[in-house]
Amino acid sequence: MGEYLELYSFNRSQNPAYTNKAFAFARWDKSQKLIVVTNFDEFKSVKTTLKLSPELLKAWNLEVGNRDIQEVMFGKKKTKLRVTDTGAEIDLDFGPWESAVFEVR
Repeated sequence: MGEYLELYSFNRSQNPAYTNKAFAFARWDKSQKLIVVTNFDEFKSVKTTLKLSPELLKAWNLEVGNRDIQEVMFGKKKTKLRVTDTGAEIDLDFGPWESAVFEVR
């Protein structure tokens, strides 16, 4: 699938609650935009905000506003993507060893 951008480095520098046990990246092509998130901690849950990097915002050309996004592998998780003039973010609430793939439309 097309393009790739890791979001781990940006979040580690911007968000103290984003631990070294969480990893996120974006993949996209002309037809689909995905955010993949994994909590690699086998004991602790992670509850934090994932910030989308300026590079990703530019590549995706997202409109300002809030939108619901749903996890597409199992269809169980939902969250909100909040896009402002200054950035974008989604709330994460993951149990140990949990992963999700969110599709942005």
